Amino acid sequence: KRQKTPQKVVLVSTPLGFGVGSLQAYHTSLLVNDVEYSFSDEGICVAQDAHLAKYPSETVTTEVGFARGEANIMAVLQAHFNRGSYDLLRKNCNSFSDCGLAYLLGGRLDDRFCQMERIGHAADKYTGVVQMATGGAYTPNPRADKFDKELILSLVREAANREVKLAGRKAKKRG
Repeated sequence: KRQKTPQKVVLVSTPLGFGVGSLQAYHTSLLVNDVEYSFSDEGICVAQDAHLAKYPSETVTTEVGFARGEANIMAVLQAHFNRGSYDLLRKNCNSFSDCGLAYLLGGRLDDRFCQMERIGHAADKYTGVVQMATGGAYTPNPRADKFDKELILSLVREAANREVKLAGRKAKKRG
């Protein structure tokens, strides 16, 4: 059996609304071999360049590296990013992209993409300011209450390490 071809990974980012100083909200997703993976209230969404087609002039694509050929983002992240568990400030597309990059490449999403939501979450947690500012359109999703991104990051890194070791053992058997 042949070794699987490495998979090209591209970060897709689109600024949302207006920025305030250096603060800007973003939507992010990942393209893996030209298939887009993103997270919304529907769960993990898979499409052919859907976000690029929807917002072509504002969207920026950044090639971030090549993942192992056997890497399967859906298999590893599906259990952590279920339908109905999306939360605008605590568990969103940027959380998904961050975990996806950790699994696929061992890297992380640049902090600037998550800065606005971190500030919003901290402010809303103590004052409810985001809920007030949105007229109640934002309410914390109780299905995101137990989401612990740092724990998920360590789990996906462990999964990647296991896959690399397994692929190495299979290669030794073939060789």
